[in-house]
This record gives sequence, structure tokens and C-alpha cells, in this order.
Amino acid sequence: MRRAPSRTTLHVLALGAVLGAAGCKGGGSGTATASAASAPVTRTDERGDRVPRDWVPGEMAAAVPLLGNDAGIGAPDTRILAWAVERDDRPFERERALLWLHGKSAKDKVSEAEDTYALAYVFRNSYGGRRWALASVMDAHARPLAKYDHAPTAAELERFVASADWQFAPFTGARLVDAAVCKAAWEASFGQAPSVAFP
Repeated sequence: MRRAPSRTTLHVLALGAVLGAAGCKGGGSGTATASAASAPVTRTDERGDRVPRDWVPGEMAAAVPLLGNDAGIGAPDTRILAWAVERDDRPFERERALLWLHGKSAKDKVSEAEDTYALAYVFRNSYGGRRWALASVMDAHARPLAKYDHAPTAAELERFVASADWQFAPFTGARLVDAAVCKAAWEASFGQAPSVAFP
């Protein structure tokens, strides 16, 4: 006969779910399922970059408050600049992406919509219901979103990467299952080839 889990076990499982949903770095990386044993299936997007097949840019953009409030007009143009799928030994899998966005925003419902650009760091994992969210961590100084009134430059991207705590490497305790820097999207966004790569 199978014994019910102890109260301590239940507390540990609940804490793991909370930490995973918050995007904590220590081994924070995605799916606690048997299917997590294989690398993600990828596709070639409209620009010719390799990205995970089930990633939908519109769903990823929905996690970013690019428009500031409900007065926004139009869906943002979303580009995946870089992405990674990481896993630790539990196994826990985390998917993350660095995004470039361009859309229209208005200060209120009567103001004229203006161009707004943004850089964002989003992630998802199984504990969060596979929903994309900004990669913010409580009690951390990371800034996973930066908005601009102009197309951000390569120098602004470099500053954003540092302030958002994005890494072109696996986080502590995790290993990369698959990752890529999207060369075509990067060149379309910054007018130059990427100067970074995953190991």
C-alpha cells in the first residue's frame, strides 16, 4: 500500500513550485516531465533563424507590458534575438528568450498612439503553466524590460543584457539543452551581426 506524502514533502514541493514560477536562478529551468529528456524540436522562422517549433512570438509578446496600459493600439512586431532551453538534474526545464519589440502605445484612450520599442527577457517553465512571463525575481535588481522611443541600438542592448541578468551561458546548476543567437533578427534589429554566442 502506497503511503501519503509527508507534510514536509508537500512543503518542499510547494516551495519548488513557487521558486520555479518566480524564475529563480539556482537551477531554475523548466519541465519536470519524462519528455524533458530530449532537445526541443526547432523550425526555421520567417527570417531564416532557428527557433523552437512551439514558440509563438505573439504569445511571448503578450507577457510584455509594452503598451503600458489597455489604451495600446496594434500588436507589437516581435523578434527573438536569442533563446535557450536549460535543464538541471531534477529534471527541471526552463525556456528563456531575449526579445526585440516594436508597437504602438498611447498614454490614455484619447492620446495619439506613438511608436514604442522595447527589449525584454521572458521565460516559461512547467510550474508556471507554460505561460510566458517577464524574468523578474523578487528582491533582485534585474530589470527584464526596457522601453524606448526609438529603435534600440547595439550599445543599448548591451546595457540591457547586463541590467536584465541575461546570460549567453547556462545558469548555475543547469546545463544548456539547446540555444541559439538569431543572426537574421539581430541584424534586422541592430544593423550588424551579433558579437555574442552561446558556448
